[in-house]
Amino acid sequence: MSNKTHSSNHEEMMSEHHHNHEMVDMKHENHEMHNMHNMHNMHNMDNMHDMDNMDMMNHGGHMMHMGDMSKKLKVAIILMIPLLLISPIAGFTILKFPGSEILQLILGTIIFFYSGTPFFSGAKGELKSRKPAMMMLITMGITAAYAYSVYATIMSLNGHMVMNFWFELSTLIVIMLIGHLIEMKAIMGAGDALKDLASLVPKKAHLKSGKDVELSELKVGDLLLVKENEKIPADGIILSEALVDESMITGESQAVNKKPNDLVYGGSLNLNQPFEMKVTTLGKDSFLNQVAELVKKAQAQKSN
Repeated sequence: MSNKTHSSNHEEMMSEHHHNHEMVDMKHENHEMHNMHNMHNMHNMDNMHDMDNMDMMNHGGHMMHMGDMSKKLKVAIILMIPLLLISPIAGFTILKFPGSEILQLILGTIIFFYSGTPFFSGAKGELKSRKPAMMMLITMGITAAYAYSVYATIMSLNGHMVMNFWFELSTLIVIMLIGHLIEMKAIMGAGDALKDLASLVPKKAHLKSGKDVELSELKVGDLLLVKENEKIPADGIILSEALVDESMITGESQAVNKKPNDLVYGGSLNLNQPFEMKVTTLGKDSFLNQVAELVKKAQAQKSN
C-alpha cells in the first residue's frame, strides 16, 4: 500500500509539474503574441506618421503655421516699401542719398533671410523627397537675385555702376508669400469641407418597423422611414413622392421633386412629407464618401 501510495503521489506531482509547465508555455506564448501585437501597432503608427510627413511634403515641402507665415509677410511688406523708394526701377530712383546702397543691402538681407525662410524649408523638403517643384524654383530665383544684388552693391560702393535686383527680390518674396498663404487657406478650406460633408449624415435611421438604429447597423435592402424635415441617412430608392433639398450636396438651390424609384442621397434634406425608402448603398460606396474621396485625391495630387 505504501509503494502504491508513493507511486500515486509521484504521478500526481509529475502531472501537476507538467500542467504548470504547459501554463508557463501558454503565458510565454501569450506574452510573445502581445509583444508582436504591440510591435504591429507601433509599425502602423510609424506608417501613419510617415504618411503624414509625405502629406506635409506634398504641400510645398513643409507645413508652416499660418500665423508665422503672415508675420513674415507683414515684415516683408513693411521693409519692401522703403526699399522700393531707394532702389532703381527702370533706371529711375525716387530717393537717393549717401549710404542708400548700404540701406538697400540691410533691408534686402532681412527680407531674404527672414521672410524667405518658408521657401528655403520648402525647397529642403522637396529635395529630401526627390521631387523638386515650385519651392525649389522660388529658392533658386531669390538666391540668385540676392547674390547678384550683394555683388552689385559692393561694386557700386567701389565706384562702379552696376544694376542690382533688390526691387525684384523683395516684390517676388512678397508676391510668393501671398500666393502661398492663399494656397494654404484653400487646403484648410478643403479639409473643413470634408468635415462638413461628414456632418451631413444623421447618426441614426428609422427602420420601417419603428426601431431606430445606428447607421453602422444598416444593411443594403433595409426599408427606412424618413420623417418631415429630417436628413436622409443613406443612399437609396424612394418608394413614394417627396420634395428633397439636395443643395448641401449638389449645390442646386431649388428643391427636387422625387417620385417613386428615384434616387435619394444620404445627407440631403426631406422637406414636405414623410416617405419610405430602400437602402441601396452604404459606406465607402455612398455618394458623400465618393465626393470626400475626390476632395482628398485633389488635395494630394500635384502636377509634374
